[in-house]
Amino acid sequence: MPAPAASPRTPAPRGIVIYGTGHIGQLVTRLVQRQGWRLAAAVNRPGAKIGLDLGTLAGLPSPVGIRVQAPDAIDLRTLAADVAIVSVADRLSVMLPIYRRLLEQGLNVISCDCEASYPWGADAALADEIDAIAKANGVTFTGTGLPDAFRIWLPRVLTGACDSLRGYRHESTVDIGRHGAQSCRLAHVGSSTAAFARAAAAGGGVSIYRLFLQQAVVALGLDITAMREALEPVTASEPIRCEALDLVVPAGDCIGTRFLTEIDTAQGIQASGASELRLLRPGEVERMLFLIEGSSPLRAEVTGFDSDLATAAQMIARIPDVIAASPGIVTIDRLGPPAYPV
Repeated sequence: MPAPAASPRTPAPRGIVIYGTGHIGQLVTRLVQRQGWRLAAAVNRPGAKIGLDLGTLAGLPSPVGIRVQAPDAIDLRTLAADVAIVSVADRLSVMLPIYRRLLEQGLNVISCDCEASYPWGADAALADEIDAIAKANGVTFTGTGLPDAFRIWLPRVLTGACDSLRGYRHESTVDIGRHGAQSCRLAHVGSSTAAFARAAAAGGGVSIYRLFLQQAVVALGLDITAMREALEPVTASEPIRCEALDLVVPAGDCIGTRFLTEIDTAQGIQASGASELRLLRPGEVERMLFLIEGSSPLRAEVTGFDSDLATAAQMIARIPDVIAASPGIVTIDRLGPPAYPV
C-alpha cells in the first residue's frame, strides 16, 4: 500500500499589511517573520508608534525595515501586497471606514474584530455593504475574532459522534486582564454592582458571545427560532489587582462580566452559553468547556491556552484560505478547519 502523500507547503502571500500595531498586531508580526513571509507595510493611528520600526516595536531581535505609518501617509496600491491583517476594534460600525479603504485598494482582509466573525448576526445592513465592496473589488473579507478551532470545529466533531442530539452547551473563562485597559473597562472591571446594573440596563447591542454561539449553532446546521441574552456581574470574593487599570478591585465590586445566552432551534435542540470575561483569580487559567447532550453525552475541556496568541495564530493560519476564497464576505466556518501553515 503506498504511503499517503505529503501535505503541500502553504503558498506564501505576496505581501502582508499589518493594520493596527498593538498587542495582537505585534504578535502577528512575530509569527509572520517566523513563517518567512514578506511584511509590506505597517499602519497605525497617529501617535507615538508612527515612525518606529515594526520589528523593534514587536520585540524582534533586529529591525525589519518597515516603519509604522499613519493611514493617510501610505498608498496601499503600491505595496505588492495581497492581504491586510487588521486588529483595531470590535465593532463593524467603527471599523467600516478602515475595511472600505483596504478592500477598495485591492487587499483581502482578515480582521480579529469579533463582530466580523459573523457580521450578519451583528448588523445585516453593514454586512451587506462590506460584502458588496469586497465583491466589487474581487477580494475576500473574513473575521477571525472567534477562535473557531475551539468554538466551531470542536463541537462539530463532537456532535458527529452522536446518534441523537438534545442540547449543546458552551462555557468559557477568558482573562480580560491580558487585553488592556480599554477591554477591562468594557467588561466593567472595577465597577460597583449598581454601576454594572445601570450599564447593563442601558444596553450596548448584541454581545460578541451571543454572536459566537449563534455562529456555532448555524455551523451545526440548525435553524434558529429564538435567542435570549442576559449579562451578570462577576464579583471579587477578596481584593484583586488589575494591572491594566492600575487599581485594586475591592471585594464585592466587579472583576468582569458573565454573558448568558440561550438559543432555540426548529429541530428542538437548545444551545446555551455562559461565558465569563474577567480577571482571573490566583491559580486560575483560561478555559473552554463543551457539553453535548444526547444519548451518548460528551464533554470536552480546553485549558492552558493563551487566548491572545491563539487569536494571532489563527489569523496567520487563515491567510492562504482567505487568499484562495471567493470574493465577498466568507465567514470563518466556511473555510474548513484551520491548519498549521507548513
